Amino acid sequence: MINKTITWFVKGAVCAYAIFFLWACAIGPSHFRRSYNVSNSFENAQLINDHQYYYSGLPYRPDAVVGIRRGFHLKSPHWEPVDLDDRRLRHMVDEMLNNPGAEYNTEPNGAYIFDDNGETIGVWYSVWALPILKFTSENEFTISRPTINFPRSNKDPEERGRWPFSKGF
Repeated sequence: MINKTITWFVKGAVCAYAIFFLWACAIGPSHFRRSYNVSNSFENAQLINDHQYYYSGLPYRPDAVVGIRRGFHLKSPHWEPVDLDDRRLRHMVDEMLNNPGAEYNTEPNGAYIFDDNGETIGVWYSVWALPILKFTSENEFTISRPTINFPRSNKDPEERGRWPFSKGF
């Protein structure tokens, strides 16, 4: 009798964990909401005036670009501020779209970024998976690097299968 009870308890716990895991994967990171409007804005090189832009990755081949509304501060060793004009933004987006593996992405590449209260604080663009955002104060936050699924080069194994926290947050 005890063995049956334990067996049912374990099965129930595994099912509950599986349901929670699938639910968490389905909603994705809570600070981001994918959007075709944001994708189109980036792909048409439309800059938002009151946003500071940052890139992650290499300046000539970024992994992601974000625009953060003035009054909020992105603090992370993985993101560099950049002054953009429409020509440079178009070049950065084209380079991201030409990454090996980008053609397999079926979701919009753009997303709105939200604070903990659900207010829009910025926009995101990348062909890679959404990152993790963590607020360190009311107006200051950090964003992890996007997960890269394909190698940039065979010579650098550090870049293969890189996870967002592989070198810290």
